[in-house]
Amino acid sequence: MAMMERKNIKKMLENGEMVLGLTCQLTDPTVAEMAALAGYDYIRLDCEHSMLDFSMIRDFIHTADSVSLPVIMRVTRTDDLTALADLGVAGFQIPHMHSAEQAKEMVQKVKYAPVGIRGYCNAVRAQKYGCTPFHEYYEQAAEETLLIVQIEDAEGIEHMEEIIAVEGVDVICTGKGDLSQGLGVIGDLYNPMVDEVENKIMEIAAKYHKPCLVVGKNKNHWIELVSKKNVAMAEYVDDIEVLMKALKSARENMQYLKDARKNY
Repeated sequence: MAMMERKNIKKMLENGEMVLGLTCQLTDPTVAEMAALAGYDYIRLDCEHSMLDFSMIRDFIHTADSVSLPVIMRVTRTDDLTALADLGVAGFQIPHMHSAEQAKEMVQKVKYAPVGIRGYCNAVRAQKYGCTPFHEYYEQAAEETLLIVQIEDAEGIEHMEEIIAVEGVDVICTGKGDLSQGLGVIGDLYNPMVDEVENKIMEIAAKYHKPCLVVGKNKNHWIELVSKKNVAMAEYVDDIEVLMKALKSARENMQYLKDARKNY
């Protein structure tokens, strides 16, 4: 069966489009199909805060490919980045980025030469098991593979400009939750101190002409951030909350049945 051509997030960003994603923690790949049908441009598998294993990730990628939906992964273990890229992951988000050296190491793992030194294999799934000539896949990987770094703790804040400036880092993301913790206001995501650091990161990203990803669910906050021209990706957190809100709403709509029963 021929694989459908999926959306190219990197190209969308280069074209000045707003790219919309959904964070996924549920382990059923049906979420990928539903996200595509709902109009999302990509999903991000959150392997920092979920129990997704390699076989589940593979199933997500297979399902997402069937509906032309790119899969980005947030990973804490970086030993498997090459294998995941070979499987067909479109991009990686690396949390708790603390230094330029760490950022450079990630670039080396996920990008081919001359930018990185990702390992060569001529029969991987992302290359259609060798059916696509390697030189074509090499060009495709260069055009599509996205590296997102997340600056969200004290060491990362201290070295934010050196991190952002690293060649091969494509998108910059903050982490409001961990930023709030590091600033001593844990859980207060819209505290002025958190906003100040987030704005500073975005200013430096703009200096290096790198787009920013904002993650959350606060529409007013998104509207404010979109006024910054380099905010080009927005991601709703997360599929669990979407499902829980829908379940609560449906349950509330049924409450009249219980109330009516009391009157019998």
